[in-house]
Parts: sequence; C-alpha cells; structure tokens
Amino acid sequence: HEISGDKKQSDEFRVILIGDSSVWGTLLKPEKTLSGQLNSAKISACGKNVRVYNLGYPTISLTKDVLLLSHGMEYQPDLVIWMTTLEAF
Repeated sequence: HEISGDKKQSDEFRVILIGDSSVWGTLLKPEKTLSGQLNSAKISACGKNVRVYNLGYPTISLTKDVLLLSHGMEYQPDLVIWMTTLEAF
C-alpha cells in the first residue's frame, strides 16, 4: 500500500480513511475516490500538507476495520476518519 512506501515527512498532515466499499471506491478510478478527491484539493492543516491514505476495503465488518486501523496506526496518522454504518454493528 502507498502508505508504507514513504516515511512521514515533517510537512505532512497524515490522514487515513477506514471503511467499506464506499471508501474503497468500488467501480471508481482512484482519483474519483474520497481520498483521491481530497488529495487533489491540495488541502493544508496546521501549516502542513494534508495527505489522505485510503485503507477502506469492500466488506462491511467492524472487525476488519479495527484490524486495518490497528495496522494503520503504525504509520503515525494525525487524523483517522472512520466511515461506518449501523449495519456494520
């Protein structure tokens, strides 16, 4: 995954997205997903460049989300956005 490719830069505000197929971007090109749209907007926060990483996966499962979130925390996110629904519970 692209989050594992580079060390976190000092000017990076790292955001990870967790969720199901809606976050994953089923049937969408990468630039049309939520993370792709946010990255193309060139947003800054706290004086840093926001970089959004898509850790969504197309299955409704909180257990899957917790597993991905647990692994994603190793990459020092500044913000986690977890999209979920009551159906996932």
